[in-house]
Amino acid sequence: MAGVKDLNFAEQSWFFAVLSKICYSEPKEAKPQLKKMGYTNVTYLDKDGSQGYIVENRTENIVLCRGTETSDPRDAVQDAKVWFSREPRLGFVHTGFKQSVDRLWNEVKEHILEDGYKPVYFAGHSLGAAMASIMAVRMLHDPDMIKPKKLYTYGSPRAFSFIGSRLTCSGVEHHRWVNNMDIVPRSPGVLMGYGHFGQLHYINTWGNVVDGAGVFYRERDRIGAWKRAAEDERLGYVDSHAMDNYIAALENYKNGIAQPEGKDNQ
Repeated sequence: MAGVKDLNFAEQSWFFAVLSKICYSEPKEAKPQLKKMGYTNVTYLDKDGSQGYIVENRTENIVLCRGTETSDPRDAVQDAKVWFSREPRLGFVHTGFKQSVDRLWNEVKEHILEDGYKPVYFAGHSLGAAMASIMAVRMLHDPDMIKPKKLYTYGSPRAFSFIGSRLTCSGVEHHRWVNNMDIVPRSPGVLMGYGHFGQLHYINTWGNVVDGAGVFYRERDRIGAWKRAAEDERLGYVDSHAMDNYIAALENYKNGIAQPEGKDNQ
């Protein structure tokens, strides 16, 4: 398979979404899937409830962070630690997400430094998206490391203070995907001092990518999504956050397929 650098934006967005889903699998299931995608060198990260993978080939390293697992109460505890902790170079960071990163960071940094010449990509979904974001920004500000190549996140909560998201994080090329009713990207709230960073890419209620979707469009689209969810129990907040729905929409986007849209979005 071609390296990430040989893929266009739509292909990269789908590709990292698939990797972010594979990240939820244990090594026995994940490694054969990763091998098919061109990554034979796979390192599983697992410490005190924080998990992820480092996958590599001859041209790149990819750090994948695992999202919240409903079967592991430690993830819920980390998500709930919404107060700020101060970190050198990064400013104020979500305490729970920072602690999840701290458990894995030394191993991630050591691995990257051993392969210091290769570009490094980061990706993740949900809690894993917040962790990948913190790791990418740490790498950006670490004088011993090269700059991160790109960061792709799906359904990411806010991990940095509003000021930090504008200043500390500005050097990371971050593509932040949000699927209409997904409520996770709206937390923790801006009234708590949190902010997002990176370029927002929006998937509407019909599963189509809308470039440059403003606040008014997104709010109107969510209202339409609520109406549809009231009539179809298969739709809703949980489904919008599911990795499968991100992947399905991005596969269509990659293949140039647009879903028909109803009157709610006309």
